[in-house]
Amino acid sequence: MAFIMTRFTSTSASKVLRRSPGPIDFGLEGGERLAVKSNWSGNIEFSAAELHEPATVEELQQIVSRARRLRVVGAGHSFNDIVDTDGTLVSLRRLNRVVAIDRDASTVLFEGGILHYELTDHLHRAGFALHNLPSMPHFNVVGACATGTHGSGDTNRCLAAAIRGMEIVTAGGDLVEVPAADLPATAIGLGAFGVVARMTLEIESTFYVAQERHVDVPVANAIDNLDEIMGSAYSVSYFTDWQHDRLHEVWRKFRLDTENGPIPDTPDDYFGGTRAGDEIEPGMVENDVNVTRQMLIPGPWHERLPHVRVRDPIQVTSQLQSEFFVARRHGQSALRAIAELGERLKPAIGEGIVAEVRTVAADDLWLSPFPHPSLALHFGWVPDWPSAEKALPLVEAALAPFEPRPHWGKLFTMPAETVRDCYPRFADFVARVAHYDPAGKFRNRYLEQLFV
Repeated sequence: MAFIMTRFTSTSASKVLRRSPGPIDFGLEGGERLAVKSNWSGNIEFSAAELHEPATVEELQQIVSRARRLRVVGAGHSFNDIVDTDGTLVSLRRLNRVVAIDRDASTVLFEGGILHYELTDHLHRAGFALHNLPSMPHFNVVGACATGTHGSGDTNRCLAAAIRGMEIVTAGGDLVEVPAADLPATAIGLGAFGVVARMTLEIESTFYVAQERHVDVPVANAIDNLDEIMGSAYSVSYFTDWQHDRLHEVWRKFRLDTENGPIPDTPDDYFGGTRAGDEIEPGMVENDVNVTRQMLIPGPWHERLPHVRVRDPIQVTSQLQSEFFVARRHGQSALRAIAELGERLKPAIGEGIVAEVRTVAADDLWLSPFPHPSLALHFGWVPDWPSAEKALPLVEAALAPFEPRPHWGKLFTMPAETVRDCYPRFADFVARVAHYDPAGKFRNRYLEQLFV
């Protein structure tokens, strides 16, 4: 039976759930609140009977202890029903403080509701940085870690690989520090162990980044020279719609020790493409997004590693999204397999939606999609589930010879047993979940399908 990780009741980004008692704050600057009761894309309407926004850990403990079923919503950027519950939904947006920076240990301790841009601004002012960031700075840090979210770069592991400590509220309402031996299981925990009240991440000295764009690189050249291109900068991304024989763009982000460089010399001609002659300005891309500065203009790490700058208000996208990961050794073959689909994907991709290709280094977390150096293939779909539902099996079949692993927070139709088989320690993971949550308070439809 197909394992469709979603509960679609709407393809409109404006339709919201009426039973949820209040708006979920997705962290807008200036105090403005985004009054929605669905995820960003609008395809998941939360079915919770109640929503709570505790202001203290003690309040959170009381809410958890009283709940029959409970899940936590972060920034709402998951595209399947990993967050949804028929019980209590909790937002930790009021618990978003940086608690402490330990300069000797090179770690930062923060509360579970913090968003990336809140944490990164604080770190940079203190002279520190995270090793990498996701494509948007509006994501919840804990939620991004819990689903295996990543940035790009041959030497950059996923975000959860930087976890050095977690304090969780367990089913009985107790605040528990996760033992170091359990961190490989709980780091990418899918919200199954409890509510992460505080997290500790490894940090490093602040650094700077300059990025440039090359356009119209032939797809064949990009595939044939995959290793050279992806290894040419600290973080590299391909952008394409798989409908043409040339990539839209290649973005390369160069790491600099100081804001003054030195900036590497880069060619105008790049594997058959050309260096972009000007910047993408606000208003030139979908939803009037403020993209981060290009043209090799140096800036702090947190203002260049994401593709999108913080803006007020956040632009909510109506895209649906999927992402699959294959071992880097299969990268070229996997890209050729997707390129061959071409026109067959067009109805689901539509106009103006691009896919992204990135690389991720390996880690040893139990549910990590990256047990080996990996290629990440991201797909954006039109906000119409029937179209995406037809395209996804085509993508999954094309990637099947390369043992793909889906992103835990995005859309896929792979059978549950196929997903489980990707993870040698999956049974161990389920056993640890049972230890922390024996009655299944933190389970939902998503986990129940997966755990069967």
